[in-house]
Amino acid sequence: MKHVLKRGLAFALAIAMMVALVAVSPVTAFAEEDDYEVELAEDYDAPEVTAAPNYVTVTVTEETNFSFTPNASGYWTFVTSENYDGATPRLWVINHYGHILAQDRGTAPNGNAIVKLHLVEGAPYVIRAGYDWDSSGTYTLTVFMSEEFERPTRPIPEPVVIPGSGGVVRGWDRILYSFTPDTSGLWVIHGEGDGDWFELEIQNAYWNTIAFTMDNWNTEFRATVRLVAGAEYIIRGWSDWEARYTINIYPTDTFEPWIEWDVLAEWGLVMDFDAVREIIPPSGDSISVRGESFFSFTPNSTGPWIFDTENVSDEVFIIITDTYGSFMTPIESYSWWNNFGVVDLEEGIEYIIWASSFWDDDFTFTLIVATPEEWEPDFDDWDDDWDTGTDWGTRIPSEGGQVMLDDDFMFLFAPATTGSWSLQLMGEGMGWREISLQDETGSFWVDDWDTGMISVHLAAEREYIIHTWVSWDIMGAMLHVSPTYEIAIPRPGMQGIRRVSSETDFTFTPTVTGYWVINTFNAVGSTDPYLWLLDAEGNILAQDDDGGEGLNALIKIRLEAGVEYTIRAGFFAGTGEYMLSVAMAGGMQAQRNLVVLEPPAL
Repeated sequence: MKHVLKRGLAFALAIAMMVALVAVSPVTAFAEEDDYEVELAEDYDAPEVTAAPNYVTVTVTEETNFSFTPNASGYWTFVTSENYDGATPRLWVINHYGHILAQDRGTAPNGNAIVKLHLVEGAPYVIRAGYDWDSSGTYTLTVFMSEEFERPTRPIPEPVVIPGSGGVVRGWDRILYSFTPDTSGLWVIHGEGDGDWFELEIQNAYWNTIAFTMDNWNTEFRATVRLVAGAEYIIRGWSDWEARYTINIYPTDTFEPWIEWDVLAEWGLVMDFDAVREIIPPSGDSISVRGESFFSFTPNSTGPWIFDTENVSDEVFIIITDTYGSFMTPIESYSWWNNFGVVDLEEGIEYIIWASSFWDDDFTFTLIVATPEEWEPDFDDWDDDWDTGTDWGTRIPSEGGQVMLDDDFMFLFAPATTGSWSLQLMGEGMGWREISLQDETGSFWVDDWDTGMISVHLAAEREYIIHTWVSWDIMGAMLHVSPTYEIAIPRPGMQGIRRVSSETDFTFTPTVTGYWVINTFNAVGSTDPYLWLLDAEGNILAQDDDGGEGLNALIKIRLEAGVEYTIRAGFFAGTGEYMLSVAMAGGMQAQRNLVVLEPPAL
């Protein structure tokens, strides 16, 4: 969905800018361990996943593609376990046409992977069982069916408590630490790993970011951050496999900058500490914001403060810091572009709020700053990553059809028949075409940002949500929904690529009956390719000029195995040079050596 994608982009942009450009200060020696030593953090012992009575298991010793055809429509679970020799499993579920429907790593207990999603009886899928990072080893893959859908959630261990006066902790892999400082002020949080990489994330108790690094090849992270006495902070350490790290926390009177705000300005994050700032009353207020604005806020009480937005018609960015710039907390969006967050603030300390409509200065939104006692957010339209919004959206007829588009739209679709369906954005122009699809529970989500086409097996009368987004320069844009005969261009499984510099006839005999994609790409200069497909008698079965991206040609058609066809690759006018691709649609079913994974008896 557009707002979900843009929200993720906004978060990624804010975090990436903060992370990638951290200025690492000179190393300060760790505090005396005799004064601060904390018991060594041990990994948590989470319960194993319990499978349904009817299930099948298979042992995975190397990355394997399993062919899986469900014997009933419904929710299916794929979960790994028994990864005893260092394996970090990762799972992908890929449909018949090469679209990734779901993937996971590390959500199940003890670093295992789990995927739960709705699949269609009789439809072929590929279950890719592999590994995260560069790990290897043996684990067990278990498959079973569930009557109801329950979203997998990562088990959160009890965090290791660091004393309020600070301390030194040592850990490995992913460990949570809880720190509630005894005093308000500046604290040094210094982490150092002895492996190839080390990450450290600091959040408040409301899961709003305070500081964060994600440079996998950086083995040290050091920040001077303003913290509030009595407020809990969650510190997450993470290192490469079997590597140890040390985190040292202690108070300081000296501020050492760790965020390069001047560099961040090049990315559009202009935190101008010298700008004239509008004063927000100490008790909070509701403020009108247009374009980019800076505010000064000195709260009249210590504790959690709510930052909320209303009347937002486009994406907004809100960042909170202090006058040092010692931390950077982005306030994230929760519904369309509305933003909400809770941050612990200290009475009498000045904080800076940067609020901006960012992409568009032509609208005004409302920023609310209040205590929890004074403000109750309206979450009636709460829309997290898995909200389907089935009470709104234009409904597409159950037999399919086409509708005109303008910018972005949300559609509801309950197909009349079970089977393979095609969703395609059509129109003239070279702009952006994005389409995404999820089912009514959000158990799977598939999208295409390149071709604007998705092919997927759907269950009859089940509710699906389609979100489309086309750029302004796509003329006559429309969404076309039909039983599959228009197949998405595959990414994997290429069968043949040839260079064309003059009109050439290629003979082609498919090895598999099914839908095939014949298309051109990498056209040189103003080259305008043209394609014809002919049968053995020379009859034209299909032809195309600009059906692909730009001037490229594209033919999608069902071909029979063992029948010889001729692909005539030429030009609409003049000559030139381009690449010709012939591939079975979806690619995944064209792969060889798939291991059959039989579903359990029901």
